[in-house]
Amino acid sequence: MRILWLSPGFAKNEEETSNISPLQDLATELSAMGVEIQIMTINYPYHSKPYTWHGIKIRSGHKFQNRYLRIINWLYCMSYAIKAHREKKFDLIHSFWLGPAWIIGGLLSWFWKTPHLTTLMGQDVLPDNFYLKFVTKKHIPHLVAISKFQKTCFQRSTGLLLEHIIPWGLKKNALDKVIPTERTIDVLGAGGLSEVKNWELWIKTVAEFSKEKLNFNAKIIGYGDHMDRLSSLIATYDADLKISIIPGMPRNDLLQEMAKTKTFLHTSNFESFGLVLLEAYLNGCDIVSTPVGIAEELGLTGTSKEELLNLLERSSIGIAQKPDYIASGMDEIAQRYHHLYEQMSASKISSGKRGLI
Repeated sequence: MRILWLSPGFAKNEEETSNISPLQDLATELSAMGVEIQIMTINYPYHSKPYTWHGIKIRSGHKFQNRYLRIINWLYCMSYAIKAHREKKFDLIHSFWLGPAWIIGGLLSWFWKTPHLTTLMGQDVLPDNFYLKFVTKKHIPHLVAISKFQKTCFQRSTGLLLEHIIPWGLKKNALDKVIPTERTIDVLGAGGLSEVKNWELWIKTVAEFSKEKLNFNAKIIGYGDHMDRLSSLIATYDADLKISIIPGMPRNDLLQEMAKTKTFLHTSNFESFGLVLLEAYLNGCDIVSTPVGIAEELGLTGTSKEELLNLLERSSIGIAQKPDYIASGMDEIAQRYHHLYEQMSASKISSGKRGLI
């Protein structure tokens, strides 16, 4: 089976393990099952030279950074996909995010009369997503949510009920990890340093929580446009406030930091799934979070600083109940996608019923 993947971006090399890591894990698992995947991206990497990632051919349509010229990136991405299809036909198109990749996938599906599947990935399910207005009932069988929370958000935005939920999983070696008992980090946060992650609430909560606590150790691990703003906010507090910001690190190193952490605090305004929460949970952290993604299935949730403070206190004295969440291996998730691929490929979908998207 030969599948075309369409995504806004993908890892530029095998060392860039933190770039949309679930897609990387899913691609390697499907490839190991014998699925031939070829990936076309729209905006990242910032070059259009073909390259190979763990045996998978990838090419970016990137030509311009300017938002008004990115439509040209779309055209290049589409032209590279058409060329690859001429060389060897694709059995199915799988796009990620309900955005440009979905539009391109829909057009190619119409041209080639090939099934098109889309995984909803993040804030693309919220009402302010321009592309949601094009979603109709006919698209529902071809859309996949990654959590119950995301499915609910999509229903609120569109009035439509999704049929498929396939969560993210982790590699088997991550599921079987030995958890160290010594935990030297009191509170850890990790993720992009952006507006949606609401780091101001994280810092204010931790600053209050750390008062009168000796040898308190808190860390933020991530990179993004808000690095300077967050550093300045931390500097406004007493010099005794021990919050360090580490500008990103390889994924395996981050997992090691989680294994040394008592409580993982997450204050994001939105998550469709929250893979970082699952990784922290499986590394033995207590989870304290805003009610986003799968947070309520993994730990304690609250919305205000006062609620989160109370939950941190409960965690610190060992009375936070840890839910029994059974995580899937990414090999199981790959099997579910493979089954969906086969199911859709076996179905003869007329171009009239399928439409352009």
